[in-house]
Amino acid sequence: MNNKLLTNFIEEYKSIEKKWSEKEIKGEDFNVFDFMHSVFGIGETKHSKIVAYFLNPSENHGLGTLFLNSFLNKIGIDFDENIKYNWVITSEDKHADIVIKATIPQKISVVIENKANEAEDQANQLYRYWYDHIYTFQDEDLDKAENKNISRLVYLSGFSEKTYTEVSLEKPYNINIDYHKLDETKGFITNWSFVTELRNWLTE
Repeated sequence: MNNKLLTNFIEEYKSIEKKWSEKEIKGEDFNVFDFMHSVFGIGETKHSKIVAYFLNPSENHGLGTLFLNSFLNKIGIDFDENIKYNWVITSEDKHADIVIKATIPQKISVVIENKANEAEDQANQLYRYWYDHIYTFQDEDLDKAENKNISRLVYLSGFSEKTYTEVSLEKPYNINIDYHKLDETKGFITNWSFVTELRNWLTE
């Protein structure tokens, strides 16, 4: 019985290895970030700048809001693609990796926390970014700051298994509001990874 299990395991491994080899030959698992990392050794800061470049309709890729609209649709932001928004996209903004904001015709704020290199979460990290770039931006209106249609935190990891930690959602001592932890049940925190959602977004 053990020999049979071992034989089946080996055959299954060979089958998987063959499929991966075929994908590699066809370039099906090509990832532009892996490529650039292997050539330039890029870290999280450069990762953030690259993603922000694609998202920014004012950059010279010449595709306007194509990348941005697709991204916002994928994370579930409620906006009208036929209306001109005054989008502002920044990277490394008050320690937040990528920030997407609009004030006209409505206030929208999205913060992307980039963990491409699998760095550990800092205590209160997501809370601070939410407070600085979403809650304050939404005029300290908690209902709007928790409204997943206009306010969003995106946790972008290098691997699909990684997610944010509870300690990153907790309020730091130096912020004086009666809201002690980000309420995950409101749905304004989204998990993405470079190897699945982000690659699929760029491919599409």
